[in-house]
Amino acid sequence: MPRNLYADLGQYRRRHTSAASYDAADLAELERTLETASRDIDEHCERFFYALTATRYFAGDGRGFVRIPDLLSASTVKLDEDGDRVFELTLSSGTDYYLEREFADDVDDFPKTVIRLDELNGQRSVFPCAKRALEIAGVWGYTQETEAVAGTGTLADASTPTLTTSASGVLEAGQTLQIESEQVYVQAGSGTSWTVERGVNGTTAAAHAAPAMERYVYHPTIREAALKMAARSWERRMSGYSNVLQNADVGMVSVFRGGMDAEVERELGPFHA
Repeated sequence: MPRNLYADLGQYRRRHTSAASYDAADLAELERTLETASRDIDEHCERFFYALTATRYFAGDGRGFVRIPDLLSASTVKLDEDGDRVFELTLSSGTDYYLEREFADDVDDFPKTVIRLDELNGQRSVFPCAKRALEIAGVWGYTQETEAVAGTGTLADASTPTLTTSASGVLEAGQTLQIESEQVYVQAGSGTSWTVERGVNGTTAAAHAAPAMERYVYHPTIREAALKMAARSWERRMSGYSNVLQNADVGMVSVFRGGMDAEVERELGPFHA
């Protein structure tokens, strides 16, 4: 399961609890609630909003283009032209193919959603009519926007779960960091010592000797949706997950309805794939 919270635990506590303290058990439950909300957003929008390094395969149909999920960058693009599951032909960006964001006002915007062969300058003009004819290795997702984190971070080796920061209190549980070529997920911690999950989202764990750190940030609307959905789920515990509450003054009050919150659904509309 992906380890990407579109809102971290600190953001939730500041928004909904005036930064109240939670014990470890409640923090673990809140983390799961935020992660569930984030994955529900992915399912609703039929796309995800984090950066995943992966190799994916696509069918060709004899045309000069293939529609693909959100792609942020491609490291290699290869073709299997004889169906032997070996991708013999490597294509070059800018000569053999180009990437576009289909139906966008600016086709050069990100994320890319279609790969087109350059029939004038490239090696091929159409994709083979075969399943798994196209291999793309790259970074997938809607965005890979980051912001700088104060100080530096040290991970002594490729397996240690302890991230030591040079500045105190700069992280929050539930954040995903980019440290050189590795992504790590912040599970818990305080001060300058943090427990992290290594090599998340398809990246490879490695030692890091105090490089700069970047923190992934998500579109403000996506973050707001995650906060609202998590709060709704968290508060439903008070009603035993019932759709009504009984109040001595006003009687039975409907407080929850099935499905996604109407306001959140409206906000997420423009992000649907």
